[in-house]
Amino acid sequence: MNVELCRGTPFWSDEGFDEIVMGCLRAKNERVDDPFLYRLYLLTGKQYEGVDYQRCEESWNYLKQRCPTWPGFDASRRNPVRGPEIMVQIAETHAEL
Repeated sequence: MNVELCRGTPFWSDEGFDEIVMGCLRAKNERVDDPFLYRLYLLTGKQYEGVDYQRCEESWNYLKQRCPTWPGFDASRRNPVRGPEIMVQIAETHAEL
């Protein structure tokens, strides 16, 4: 698991994060962050100011319909039990900056 520095969201190496970002940029899709922000919400239950979580959920569901086998949908990657561990990793990543 890594932390995407600009967004502060977790991603795993097999999720094709770079490919997702590039595909969204090519399509001029501004929702590239949404699934990752929504997953962070599922992990932690925390909402951050300025994030439209309804839109994030819509993007999550849209992606899930079209790419149901994406590793990012694995239940272990959105399990709230892992939330504290993920938050520690995010904090440690930011502390290193």
